Amino acid sequence: MHPDGENDTYNTNEYSNITDNCDSQITANYSEYLNKVWVYDGWHGGAYNFYTSFVLTKIENNVIEGKYTAGAIAIRGDYWGQMGVLSGAISDGVAECTLEDYNDYCDVNKRFEGNVQITFIDKNSLEVSIGYANRLEEASFPNGVYRYKPYNIKDMYIVSLLEIYSYPVKIDSWGAVELTVIEAGPIEDDRGGLYAYFLVCLSNQGNDFLYEFGNYKTKYYGENHYINGASVADINEDGLDDIILDIRPNSVSVEDAAYTEWQYLQVADGTFILSEQASTLPVSPDMTK
Repeated sequence: MHPDGENDTYNTNEYSNITDNCDSQITANYSEYLNKVWVYDGWHGGAYNFYTSFVLTKIENNVIEGKYTAGAIAIRGDYWGQMGVLSGAISDGVAECTLEDYNDYCDVNKRFEGNVQITFIDKNSLEVSIGYANRLEEASFPNGVYRYKPYNIKDMYIVSLLEIYSYPVKIDSWGAVELTVIEAGPIEDDRGGLYAYFLVCLSNQGNDFLYEFGNYKTKYYGENHYINGASVADINEDGLDDIILDIRPNSVSVEDAAYTEWQYLQVADGTFILSEQASTLPVSPDMTK
């Protein structure tokens, strides 16, 4: 029983026709499961305090590696290096893994440890059996069998969704993905002005999140701005694809109107950092809507 009062576990007999014949029923194309952010299927937005999440980063020669976290969503981004580890091996279509997660709000000598069994149902569904040997508190993180789904844009809780921009891009370490920019707001700043803000991420064609760019909430724009486009280039000439977002005003009637480029520089592990050299450039009338 989960703290919200609902029974979180699933009857595994429902899937016996799949798991009993996994070699013939389940595709060996495990790439369909990689890099997606797997979250508890019973979660429908809002706080994620009492759930676990993980990303499968590598499956090769039946060896599986990934990242795991408790009480948060395990999406690639600013906190990727602080997440726990998920590792194990696949046999007969089932992954037997161990988990270890140091948690910032745990006692210094306490961490999440245990075993995880992952059954591959289909590309949008996993059956996950969790058995903790150590955890923050038993009532909040019970052992059991759960269904997991990919973290999707529709799961994101946003007070006011203004628009979604999506640009198909090809990035060396990610392949063909969607650069998705969610414009949300307006929100009021400390001076009483209304501003929109942009959430920037990589997603697949099904709108499943793959990567969340950091520092997005520190970049606010008035409602007279829009996203003109996105492009991929090796900005700092280090051999890695970087991402540029083009932010422009709706009008050039304001003196000294300018547009801004957000430059996200890729590093060796496939993550990105927001460049401190992002430039603000003058706008000519033919650049506006």
